Amino acid sequence: MKKVVLITVASSGMGKSTAEILIAQGHKVYGAARRVERMQDLADKGMGLVALDLTDEDSIKAAVKEVELTTPPGTTHWVGIWPKGPVIEGALGGKAMVQSV
Repeated sequence: MKKVVLITVASSGMGKSTAEILIAQGHKVYGAARRVERMQDLADKGMGLVALDLTDEDSIKAAVKEVELTTPPGTTHWVGIWPKGPVIEGALGGKAMVQSV
């Protein structure tokens, strides 16, 4: 069954690679990043673009709401990394996670 997936930090690195794989598999992918213009190549392949700043709670709520408005309830999966403290102090201290929203 095809999924609807919201990927945080989809503008580069693992987020972008994950988006490319999931798009190729036929899933509906939304990519989120602060600078959506960096994801235009993926938008050209069918990915939805969502502006998101993970340091801003209002931005997070708005991004989730934007995706929820265009997808059936319970079908969206959120893929990302959640830091548990300031990244500047060292390792992320977080973990990759998948969460239904």
